[in-house]
Amino acid sequence: VVWRGSVSRLGLKPENGVEVVATGKISSYGERSSYQLIIDRLDYAGEGALLARIERLRLKLAAEGLFDAAGKRALPFLPDVIGVVTSAQGAVMHDIRTTIGRRFPRRLLVWPVAVQ
Repeated sequence: VVWRGSVSRLGLKPENGVEVVATGKISSYGERSSYQLIIDRLDYAGEGALLARIERLRLKLAAEGLFDAAGKRALPFLPDVIGVVTSAQGAVMHDIRTTIGRRFPRRLLVWPVAVQ
């Protein structure tokens, strides 16, 4: 059960087929042996929780004006620096340096990580 006054505090509108986590109190009615869950809090579960977090972040960033066209800069035609995330050892690093140096000589930043 969600009381009408509590709906606005829940922060989301429940829809059919959406998985949620409901938190609240259980009440019982002894004469009919019936129970009900009085919901105080409702959160998305699983994939819905992630999508809700993404949407909240998007709204926050939009409120800060980070998506406004006026604040955007044009991308440069060619990059000044190229970053590579790979193993520092092995033939792959030699191949990357050689290919970039031959085709597109630019400053190269390497972040070494363990790779399989």
